[in-house]
Amino acid sequence: MDRKKLGELEIISKKRADFFNYLESRLINISSPGVRPGLKRISRLLASLGNPHLGIPAVHVVGTNGKGSTAASLSAIFSASGYRTALYTSPHLIHMGERLKINEQLVAEEKWNDHFKRLDAALKEDGRLKSDPPTLFELITALSLSIIAEEMPDVAIVEAGLGGRLDATNLINPVAMSVITSIAMDHESFLGDTIFKIGEEKFAVLRPHGRAFFSGEPEELVPLFKALCERLDMSGHVLSEDWRVKNVRSSYNGNEYDLVGPDVELANLVTHLLGLHQVKNTALAVSSAWELKSQFPNVTEKSIKEGLHDVKWPGRLEWVDENPPLLLDGAHNTHGMASLAKSLKALFAEEAQFVILFAVMRDKDYRTLLTILSGLNPKSLVLTAVPSLERSARPEELFRVAKEVFCGGVQIEAYNDAEEAYHRARRFELPVLCCGSLYFVGWLKSYLERVHYGRLSA
Repeated sequence: MDRKKLGELEIISKKRADFFNYLESRLINISSPGVRPGLKRISRLLASLGNPHLGIPAVHVVGTNGKGSTAASLSAIFSASGYRTALYTSPHLIHMGERLKINEQLVAEEKWNDHFKRLDAALKEDGRLKSDPPTLFELITALSLSIIAEEMPDVAIVEAGLGGRLDATNLINPVAMSVITSIAMDHESFLGDTIFKIGEEKFAVLRPHGRAFFSGEPEELVPLFKALCERLDMSGHVLSEDWRVKNVRSSYNGNEYDLVGPDVELANLVTHLLGLHQVKNTALAVSSAWELKSQFPNVTEKSIKEGLHDVKWPGRLEWVDENPPLLLDGAHNTHGMASLAKSLKALFAEEAQFVILFAVMRDKDYRTLLTILSGLNPKSLVLTAVPSLERSARPEELFRVAKEVFCGGVQIEAYNDAEEAYHRARRFELPVLCCGSLYFVGWLKSYLERVHYGRLSA
């Protein structure tokens, strides 16, 4: 692509990001702050919008880690099967528009604006919603469901935000299948302080007489899942028991594997999503789609392979073609970081040298996250904070903890300014792993876009 054409695309991308940043600021201004679990506000708002959450068959994706990758894979498979799809995920990396796709494409800004006007009017006309406004996530969910209803897809893939039972997405109906990815300790202040309490919150999305597919991780939650399925008269499947992954081949280009189910063997499945954990995420998507063949008969082995081959999910073990290269990953809890470390050990030679650039939210168990990263033995660890995010852990606190858990041979530095930290990490002229927070990965992608746009404009 020539320089002029590339420059035009960069300008379009910048204008799109500017629009969605403005739209998000408008939504923030009319929302209530923070996380406020509950369904009363979103129920009232959706009713005022004509109940857009009703009537479209949905696949509800819930879990702690792997939700987005699984949801994106499901959407790609259904799209390759000839179905009109909607995909709603969160959070976004660069701009809010990334959260919603129709037929694998972003929705036009004009449509977002039209539906925002309807939502804004509905809020102004309802006295109760004016006095007790929905949260930002509730507003974005309602806005997205309103667009989805107008687009009338054959199937909507909807990723839960936080938890399940009281999540704004838990009002969608009908649910063709509830898909539960791996469950781990995270957001304990909202979901509970044990894996069983968190599991109960996630499994609360199960619908009577419906269908559900659970990854089977962790194994101790399988009996609870089965008991709930039996109590609700559901068709419940467990990936780790009912299907079998074999012949995994992992490389810098992605993964290839075979998947064996009760009545089918799908050989040579290829995904360009990096990391061994993506084998499990995509296998969950494939097996769930296969179990839905009675409702979506166009799903075939051929369409599954086409969809899986094409799926992309930015910010998760994503190579950025800089010099030296960057590897971006949003792992931010213990389970996610352990999966990242395992994948990196499988991809890199033991003697490979690289730098880690790390930022994290202060409510995360960053001591454990740093301990896991210390096992990778990087050349250097550069610590920073996510710009303009008060929840971000202070670099000086991260430095203190890192000094305790990393061995003496690792050079550790901390910078309050994220741009400075990024350039300091690059000075080693080694690959840089950027991790610890999806917000940090999103900021970095946005920063790199601005830098690249500046180079083109020069």
